[in-house]
Amino acid sequence: YSRNLTINVTVTDALAGVMAVVFNITNSSGLQNATYTAAREGTTNQFSLSINTSHFPDGVFNVTIFANDTTDGGRGNLNNSALVATFRFDNTPPVVFAGNISSPTPGSNNSHLDGLMKLNISVVDVTSSIRAVVFNVTSSSGAQNATYTATREGDTHFWSVRINTSHFPDGRFNITLKVNDTTSGGNDNLNDSAKTANVIMDNTPPSISLSCAPDPVTEDTIITCTCSNSDTTSNVKTLTNALNPSTAGTGSHSTTCTALDYANNTASTSTTFNVVALPSGTSGSGSSGSGATNSDVQKKTGSWTKVKPDNPAVMGN
Repeated sequence: YSRNLTINVTVTDALAGVMAVVFNITNSSGLQNATYTAAREGTTNQFSLSINTSHFPDGVFNVTIFANDTTDGGRGNLNNSALVATFRFDNTPPVVFAGNISSPTPGSNNSHLDGLMKLNISVVDVTSSIRAVVFNVTSSSGAQNATYTATREGDTHFWSVRINTSHFPDGRFNITLKVNDTTSGGNDNLNDSAKTANVIMDNTPPSISLSCAPDPVTEDTIITCTCSNSDTTSNVKTLTNALNPSTAGTGSHSTTCTALDYANNTASTSTTFNVVALPSGTSGSGSSGSGATNSDVQKKTGSWTKVKPDNPAVMGN
């Protein structure tokens, strides 16, 4: 029990009336902690008492009833044999910290390609046991997206649930834990302080485009292919493409670019370029040739003492 506890008992006396009903509270070692006189409910045989368990340390307590009738001033006929029950007082929320959340981790990238994302935490309560663990998923702006009730993993302290990230829009999310123990006070012993922040859910492949220039390109010369890429949620992790693909052999050639983002989403695209033959007598040297070769050039020498515009110098064959 946590916070307010109401204890109710029915007491009757066939011959004389009941004068007093007292609740005696002792801890599990027998040490008396408190004594309370119950109030009669109208003219009925019901006697009740409300106490605040926060006035007691957490632990196990026994409640014993002492009932007197009206004979001899209430001293003659005392019944102290009724042990109501053993109660557990627990006013301390379960122990849970952000460090108890083993999955997901802050800043992690998650997609449905990795399977269902596991929400996992370890929680303990030293006085009573755990009643419920709830994962509350909110967007980075604070809008609630979903709540999930976790399941205990056997007899361990771990509670978990798996969710499909494709049910969420791409973006960043905060996951807050709400943990209750088994006290009957509802949310009195609620711990909602543990949170993992900035969890990225990304189910969209990167955006890529591929182009090559020059196209057409001369055989055995250099062509440059550029792969433009972007990923608005988790960013591109790796990009695989041939910057300068082979231009050996004429005809249509193809090349491919593949992008992988940090959530393991992939995208691929291909393009073609056309390779044309070298002009006759030209050797490939890294750029398109003009068609001239070294064998076509003749070297000649000559000398002049004076050259004027009206008397040009001419070198013959």
